[in-house]
Amino acid sequence: MLLKHLSPKIQEAAYTRLCNNTKNILTVNGSYPGPTISARKGDIVYVKVINRGNKNITIHWHGVHLPRDPWSDGPEYITQCPIQPRANYTQRIQFTKEEGTLWWHAHSEFDRATVHGAIVIYPKLGTTFPFRKPHKEFTLILGEWWNKNITDVYQTAVEYGGQFDLSDANTINGQPGDFMPCSSNDTFKVQVQQGKMYLLRVINAAMENEFFFAVSGHNVTVVGTDASYMKPYVNEFIMITPGQTMDLLLWANQYQNSSSPFRYYIIAALFFDGSSAASRDANVTVAILEYKTNNSTPSIKPVFTSLPKTNDTNAAAAFTRGLRSLANSDDPAVINQTVDVKMYITLSVNEALCPNNSCAGANGTRFAAGLNNVSFQNPKIDVLDAYYNSIAGVYTTDFPDKPSRFFNFTDVKDQAELKIVDKSTKVKVLEYNTTVEIVFQDTNVLDTQVNHPIHLHGHSFYVIGSGSGNFDPTTDLLSYNLVDPPYVSTLGVPMNGWATIRFRASNPEFFFIYIDIDIDIHFFCSSLKQIEEATYTQLCNNTKNILTVNGSYPGPTISARKGDIVYVKVINRGNKNITIHWHGVHLPRDPWSDGPEYITQCPIQPRANYTQRIQFTEEEGTLWWHAHSEFDRATVHGAIVIYPKLGTTFPFRKPHKEFTLILGEWWNKNITDVYQTAVEYGGQFDLSDANTINGQPGDFMPCSSNDTFKVQVQQGKMYLLRVINAAMENEFFFAISGHNVIVV
Repeated sequence: MLLKHLSPKIQEAAYTRLCNNTKNILTVNGSYPGPTISARKGDIVYVKVINRGNKNITIHWHGVHLPRDPWSDGPEYITQCPIQPRANYTQRIQFTKEEGTLWWHAHSEFDRATVHGAIVIYPKLGTTFPFRKPHKEFTLILGEWWNKNITDVYQTAVEYGGQFDLSDANTINGQPGDFMPCSSNDTFKVQVQQGKMYLLRVINAAMENEFFFAVSGHNVTVVGTDASYMKPYVNEFIMITPGQTMDLLLWANQYQNSSSPFRYYIIAALFFDGSSAASRDANVTVAILEYKTNNSTPSIKPVFTSLPKTNDTNAAAAFTRGLRSLANSDDPAVINQTVDVKMYITLSVNEALCPNNSCAGANGTRFAAGLNNVSFQNPKIDVLDAYYNSIAGVYTTDFPDKPSRFFNFTDVKDQAELKIVDKSTKVKVLEYNTTVEIVFQDTNVLDTQVNHPIHLHGHSFYVIGSGSGNFDPTTDLLSYNLVDPPYVSTLGVPMNGWATIRFRASNPEFFFIYIDIDIDIHFFCSSLKQIEEATYTQLCNNTKNILTVNGSYPGPTISARKGDIVYVKVINRGNKNITIHWHGVHLPRDPWSDGPEYITQCPIQPRANYTQRIQFTEEEGTLWWHAHSEFDRATVHGAIVIYPKLGTTFPFRKPHKEFTLILGEWWNKNITDVYQTAVEYGGQFDLSDANTINGQPGDFMPCSSNDTFKVQVQQGKMYLLRVINAAMENEFFFAISGHNVIVV
């Protein structure tokens, strides 16, 4: 076993594709695709992911089981919060069972389009491949290129609820290839020698596209998928779904003499079995395989072999049926014959409701991917933290084992009651070591006609059957392969068809099934003295949880003298990111303590803390502190009182007593919802339901008289009132009835 330490940097870099379409893309170490991670079976690799980009990110190790170490798996809001800009996170990757080709990629928003790379796991020292050792190997990563900014593509779909814009080109190792404008000079090339055997490690890193892939004029032999060996399977082409990897042997046997062609196209062309296949057919991407020769005319056009038509479902299904596990004494197929848990999961594109029917889908809705009519809602605290820390209200354990009702799932007839999806955070709890069988059934609820790539984190599984139409529990069981089914971590469920998987739940902790690209809003993992939620009631039983400091609204007063230094350890026990700003404090040479999120610091995440150094060098009088993230300052705020230095006094008569009066606002709605609604739909913020003094609406508002804030004074005494306007937007006239005030 070998230990390795890597420190990849997430950073932006400028790339040009398709005729001067230059843009900054997110990369690892400036490379697109990113660097390959090489290891041997049994090795442990520590990867310190350093985020030098301008947005949150996570990295997932696609197909790596990570037994008993879900913290390193990478999906945002499931096993971790995203890595914030200028932060880093170390993940421990151990290759316990995997051998072959896998890949790593960003697992946040649409970032994996450019943030991805290969993982190559060689046999342990002293062992070898279960096939003849290749002369050389090449990695070919299939992907997509958008001329638009990737984040804009994602945000547009999220904000308006429509489908993602189609990419402008497909790519091999980041290059569109000869058939796309201004791309020939940079087409990726593979150089081979006649009579040698080569290993091609093919990875489909596309966001949604399934591909037919071939090397013109040559057969390929599939020997592995998803880092699991297969019986050698010779074919003219492969069909590979998003997230899958395939190891192919290629015998370079076509350059027989000097008159033989010596240049051949490596081709990836879209497989899409929907009615809109013709409109998606254009973007064929190619690389070039060249034989080493004495020929000095590389301008000769390479040989091109036609692939199956874009919508050739029969060709795709026939190829998939030919995949078989190695299933020998060295690499047995262990398929439990007794099943403990059976699930029937429908896959669909549904509609999710939008406030005021404001989205671009039918009737103002948005698209959302669904499993048994449940669309996963990203929580504000990652599920794994909620599980370990027994945080209630983050998820429920009632994900259904079957759909609410059965019907002809492949019929396009209107299924009105099933169109609207339930947005929630539901999980399925499995007992350790149970054998699980899942039938995945594609549906046509909205007639969207999409393929469904399925990836199971933390496990591989056997694909024991697949077919077209509705799954028939009587007849389709007879077609199951329980001898040598393919053992994979990613599966493409056929459009209007089904597939059955079986696996043993032997990797405890939280892992999840990933389907398609969910186009629902992703909340940022969010995380102040102690920030915590507390229950407050105003305006006639309008009770809600609000974010507070030490359970107090307004929060506690910080008192100091001019020249003092105060160290504030802000402990975030809330459920969202937070920062605290010291409003009006100069903080000379110490901007790190100022507090505005993403300007001077990253937010403080839930269950984290951050110590800020506050020195009052010139300030004397009244200031205030408040949250400086989203709309949180509405409840997270308090006074700062800076008294004169010892030995000095006020420049006015010393008051008998002082009172702090903080003017604010109260919303009956959840503050975060008020903010998110305005941000998502571009409107004004909802007006508050009440103005407040020290958190109380006062006598003129319903059900508020009993708690009206009171100031008790004595006749003939002078008092100092420290008045702070902590309202979000409101300016106020302020007065004390029957009295004058003196501003000092």
